[in-house]
Amino acid sequence: MLAEGDADFRLFKVVCNDRRCQNTMYVSAGETEIECFQCGQRFPKSSLRDVQGITTVDFPTGLDLYLRRMILNNSLPKRGTEMVKVLGLSNYYCKLLSPFLTIYGMDKETGKAKLLKDMNRGDIFDCSSFGDRAFLIEPEHVNIPGFGRDITGSMNYLSETLKLIKSSNGNEERLLPIHTDGDGHCLVHAISRALVGRELFWHPLRCSLKKHFETNLDKYKELFKDFIDTEEWQSIIDECDPEFKPPEGELHGLRNIHIFGLANVLRRPIILLDSLECMKKCGDYSAIFLPGLVDAAGCKGRDKTSNKPICIAWSSYSHNHYIPLVGIRNMPLPVLPLSLLPKVWGMPQTEINTYIEFDDDGNCTIGGCRVLSDSYIQRLVGAMEGQFYEQSQIHPSIVADTKLFLCADNGPLFNFLKHFQNLNHRRLSCFLERIVLLNTKVTTVIQKAKTIVAEERLFRCMNCKALCEMRFDTSWLCRGGILYNSLLQMHKNLVPGKSYKMPIDSNYRLYCKYDSLNDILVPDMNSCSIEKCCWCQSTNLVKLKADGSSICEPESDLNTKSNLPNQGFDKSGQSPKKQAGEDVPEMLTLKIQWGDLEAEDVIPDFKLVKRECIGKAVIEITSSFICKHFPEYIHNVDLHSFVVEKIVQRAGISALFESTSEAEPKISKKEEMEASSDVKEECVVGSSPQKQLTTSTCENSTETHSSSPPTSEPQFVKVVSQNAQAANLILSENGISYTQLQEWIKDKFSIPIPNQRIKIGFPPKELEAPVNSTQPLPLKHGDRLVVENCPKQTANRLLSACIVRNTARDFSSQNPYTAIQSDVLWNLAKLSPEQFRKGGTFYEEVAGSRILYDMVHFFVEAFPNKTFSYNHHSDSIELCVKPLGHFEISVDLDSRIEQVQEGESVKGYRKCPVMSLKTGHKDPIVNKTIKKSLPSTAQTSSENHAAPLVRKGPGFSILTSPESSERMDIS
Repeated sequence: MLAEGDADFRLFKVVCNDRRCQNTMYVSAGETEIECFQCGQRFPKSSLRDVQGITTVDFPTGLDLYLRRMILNNSLPKRGTEMVKVLGLSNYYCKLLSPFLTIYGMDKETGKAKLLKDMNRGDIFDCSSFGDRAFLIEPEHVNIPGFGRDITGSMNYLSETLKLIKSSNGNEERLLPIHTDGDGHCLVHAISRALVGRELFWHPLRCSLKKHFETNLDKYKELFKDFIDTEEWQSIIDECDPEFKPPEGELHGLRNIHIFGLANVLRRPIILLDSLECMKKCGDYSAIFLPGLVDAAGCKGRDKTSNKPICIAWSSYSHNHYIPLVGIRNMPLPVLPLSLLPKVWGMPQTEINTYIEFDDDGNCTIGGCRVLSDSYIQRLVGAMEGQFYEQSQIHPSIVADTKLFLCADNGPLFNFLKHFQNLNHRRLSCFLERIVLLNTKVTTVIQKAKTIVAEERLFRCMNCKALCEMRFDTSWLCRGGILYNSLLQMHKNLVPGKSYKMPIDSNYRLYCKYDSLNDILVPDMNSCSIEKCCWCQSTNLVKLKADGSSICEPESDLNTKSNLPNQGFDKSGQSPKKQAGEDVPEMLTLKIQWGDLEAEDVIPDFKLVKRECIGKAVIEITSSFICKHFPEYIHNVDLHSFVVEKIVQRAGISALFESTSEAEPKISKKEEMEASSDVKEECVVGSSPQKQLTTSTCENSTETHSSSPPTSEPQFVKVVSQNAQAANLILSENGISYTQLQEWIKDKFSIPIPNQRIKIGFPPKELEAPVNSTQPLPLKHGDRLVVENCPKQTANRLLSACIVRNTARDFSSQNPYTAIQSDVLWNLAKLSPEQFRKGGTFYEEVAGSRILYDMVHFFVEAFPNKTFSYNHHSDSIELCVKPLGHFEISVDLDSRIEQVQEGESVKGYRKCPVMSLKTGHKDPIVNKTIKKSLPSTAQTSSENHAAPLVRKGPGFSILTSPESSERMDIS
């Protein structure tokens, strides 16, 4: 346990308390509550069990991982109540698998899903098998949001009722109101949780109820002939259907007649409680529902006693949400006194003694002690996972993570929303929330996940376990598209079949081959990858298959001696002697405990594995280990992650494994020769004679090397300064560290180290300084560096904001905006012009991705259909309105545009030099910054001019054609 006053260490290494999660985290001594970013549970600091202090040697690594966790807490989508995992399962995941439990069961011999009718158990699941089952919550799970105690206000609403229940149970809290999701199925969710603790059986309960009404309709009509008209019964039956949608404007839901039907389906009483005030009034908001259509003998369990009632309650005065009340494990079973029981509904009051047993004190026991074990639920879920994958061709874990990470709307739009909330623009912010925060349909999420996986664009970060999607618009790759035009400018002539690295966001490695027949670029997804996780900035990402496993390189790319865990051992388990000239890896013992299961095997120490292949070797050994020892959990993503962590810890390769990333496609010698010649040709001579001499020496050295064998071909990185000076940095075999690079720049360009701002890639991005400044930088042949001479204060500000800005920018680039979202955001932005000045949200976003100079034109990803310009004198961003000019962004922007149209002179306006160009000249708005929000109609020459964009409304709000704004299917 963590002691509150323990100050021996500033950082601690802790393990998540959840038995299925076991996520390792680094926390500070000052934190009072810890949130696990993998399962979403929160724990008081004092309740953590597995706690280790950080030594001085491990402090740098621990600090790095601690800072990453802090970034994750702010960047990862917040898990709602349906996404919090408990023992590996979330409410969303259970609801996803529930439809399969209606018609499938688990074969005891194989552990796989099998049709119930093939098992002679009927067409749909018989819910009466839960007649004597009940859920008892673990004490450690009581305070978990979304699983334990309900926090929607029911504790206050039911406070007086709960006090009476507590007084009848030895003044102990033995009957606890717990959470259920409010998605229109709350009654069956509450019943399912009262029975097994999960929302797994909401679908079977609805289907069983519908079948029960259809089978016993005559009995119901006779019993309720004085209360329910004959024509109403069809509506009652229809409302039981899982896919039922009420008519527009009507709020239909399951009500008392359905609770009565469920009591007969389960063959046990159901008690509905309410606040003490409402229970004293006349009405049917509280009642006892007896299984009156079933003989009392058919409502007994294996012990020949009557099935004990389960208890549900209303959560508020609105009476529109049900929650279950359950017992707590390791405590006596809860009881309800006879004085608190409401009246019987739909049956004579005298029938209560027929179906409910009371003790000598007149109390009835709630629930019971026959609990469905967690191990059985996990096996049942595993069987349904296999059936889900077989039918949908996608693993449900990927669907659930897609819903969490890829269907959540974050980024600049939400940051801007927070800004308006701070300014008390509540009406506007609520309107924006209603536009964006819409529940995505399950079918839409499944289709989205299948599409991304099929196109090999889905990656999982092995550090934070989040999903990352490689996003790009296919229109960019067609003639006239932004990437097609950029590539054509760089290479002039495109060679069919040749693989080109696309000039896109440097976080992506996108390679395409030119298809001359269709005149398009075709992505080569086998070679494409994501450099860094868009959430935690880790470089440890793997591409996912549809079954949840990772796509690894062929065995020839790995050290095959270290691939298999049993390599190097004979049948007796002893290590054989080394033969002459043969390297045999040292074998390590690996022990894995997963829930109630344990396994032990041997793994290599990875010392013979190439550095760049360590990550893939670990993934392959993990898959081999799980296939051998945990075959029933082969598709369990959490287990894969857990085994990977244990292997990395056991082999002591944390640093190597973290730095391993996807390998680039191999470049032929001919292409390397061409690249070398391109570097020599593009070398720009500086203004001073000393710089000319330096560059000439570099060229002579290059020519000398070019005549030598290909193996000695020099490796270049081109470095360009802000004043157009350039030089080639020759990479040595040992690479170059960040400190050495700074010294080299200081010597070549006379820029002081504190003032240096180094960028890499296209578009240029800040080159982050590693924690260890002597560590070699990941520079490779053909890279391009841009160096700016910034004042010391600016350089320090940029360095301090580097991690946060890069994280925000990488994430925001993955959010495409629909036309309506962009339009709404623009109307809000005009009300807050300070966001376009220095220090504002949009100003910092632009300043962080390009060099700003007066009159430069660019696009902002949040407003893909507008053009902006930089004003050096006011140090702000202006709107460029064709054909008028540049306007300072303010509240009265639309009226000032109208005044300029009428020929009036206004403040904050200046003409645009682009408008004065003669027809036929190239448009200087060159797409130097490749963003995913840029329209594909960007023009590079007079021959490629597209149709003019549509202008609409005051201020000429530029809109694309309706066909280009595809909105996600949401409900």
